[in-house]
Amino acid sequence: MDHPDTNDPAPRHRRIRRWAARILLTLLVAITAFLLGIGLVTRTFPEPTRPLTVKLEEEFTARRYGGRMDLDGYLALEERLFAELEAKAMARGVPAATALFDRYVEGSPSDPGRFPRNWNRTWITIPESPRGAVLLLHGLSDSPYSLRAIGRIYAEHGFSVIGLRLPGHGTVPTGILHATWRDWAAAARLGLDRARELAGSGPLHVVGYSNGALLSLLVTLEGLEDPGRRVPDRLVLLSPAMGLPRIARFAWWVRLISWMPPFRKSSWQDIGPEVDPFKYSSFPFNASYQCWKGTRVVQRRLDRAIRSGAIAGMPPVLAFASVVDATVIAPAVQHRLLDRLPSNGSELVLFDINRHRSMVRLFPPATLELGDWELHEPGGGYTLTLVTNRSSGTDEVAAFTRRPGEEEVSESSTGLAWPRGAYSLSHVAVPFPPDDPIYGDGSSPDSDPLLRLGSLQLKGETGQLQIPTSLLYRLRYNPFFPVMADRITAAMEHGGVVY
Repeated sequence: MDHPDTNDPAPRHRRIRRWAARILLTLLVAITAFLLGIGLVTRTFPEPTRPLTVKLEEEFTARRYGGRMDLDGYLALEERLFAELEAKAMARGVPAATALFDRYVEGSPSDPGRFPRNWNRTWITIPESPRGAVLLLHGLSDSPYSLRAIGRIYAEHGFSVIGLRLPGHGTVPTGILHATWRDWAAAARLGLDRARELAGSGPLHVVGYSNGALLSLLVTLEGLEDPGRRVPDRLVLLSPAMGLPRIARFAWWVRLISWMPPFRKSSWQDIGPEVDPFKYSSFPFNASYQCWKGTRVVQRRLDRAIRSGAIAGMPPVLAFASVVDATVIAPAVQHRLLDRLPSNGSELVLFDINRHRSMVRLFPPATLELGDWELHEPGGGYTLTLVTNRSSGTDEVAAFTRRPGEEEVSESSTGLAWPRGAYSLSHVAVPFPPDDPIYGDGSSPDSDPLLRLGSLQLKGETGQLQIPTSLLYRLRYNPFFPVMADRITAAMEHGGVVY
């Protein structure tokens, strides 16, 4: 009887090819299902309005201008960009009653041009006798307005302040449809170069919010690799985008179908009415993908700095985050950043959910299990502070702090309490104080009655309003902003943290 030659590689190769074909087929089916799902969902989006169809040619890109421009050149280009925006996207002569909230209608409550300063543009404040300088880097779909309150704190303490507009922002949502993380990084370098000049021998800080926090880390880690380049003395990071939901890495796949007429809206994660003067409502997949690529670059830079020992020169990091965050992976700031830094005076401040006994019934078990973020476990080389209810029977909040090398947790009063009905912070709430005239609680004397986006109290039937429903339930301001202000001030005045 003949037996097959067990040493014959042919059958084994055929089995490998069959398995490879099955895996490839499964992958193709999964990709096709994913893309068709996105295509079908996005077909229900409203038709893009004019601002979502124009592309502005005067925008900064790293490929066109990187390495050949300073901040003065960037500002000159920005001047031309906003002139192009006026010509291509702004509507004039439209009756206010037909477009009550539309940032691209001249004279509407949402028109950025009706404010004393258009906060969508780069702004620079230089005191008579500056003692230092700070660069402010905003987040995705935002504008320099988002760090306006933080900039005011620095200015009041004698710092020169640069509120940089990152490429693709402050104009039309298609700006971040085409922008890349390299564009944002190149602009951040220009801003940091000017901040170094303004700081002189004084302190140099960088404040980054969300994707801006990622850029703050990137330009700092680049500086660690260049012994002749000054790195910032302090990084202040708000809602840092150290990790994104898994779907962000697959966002580039939409390019495979977005060119087809039936799926031309599939480039967008959301299309909404542009009612906010300083933040886009419409958001493209490209923005998430570029931010995810940025997280990979920063992690590689961080790995390299740790291997080379350059991480020893890393400045202290003062980070603030909400323990629940629908935009980024909240624990990533601790495990992917703070845990990997040297013991250099860094601090992580976490804003907990509202743990009043009347509120905890509203949360799913997974949210309640977030716990105290290892507050009672021996920690690393940084201070960990949790801002949470003093007890389950009160809305008053206290700061519970564990210092490096200590097991004991100390408690300090904040004098603050949860606002009525608030159950948590949000990603977009962290940088804004309660008295913000647009996103605050309505207490600011400068608030426009028609544009209090943070304190809307509207009830009625669903689907009847032109504003996004997220404006009705997502907290837009930080009731514990004074906790941040105190720690940022301490970092300016004393170089340390508040205990």
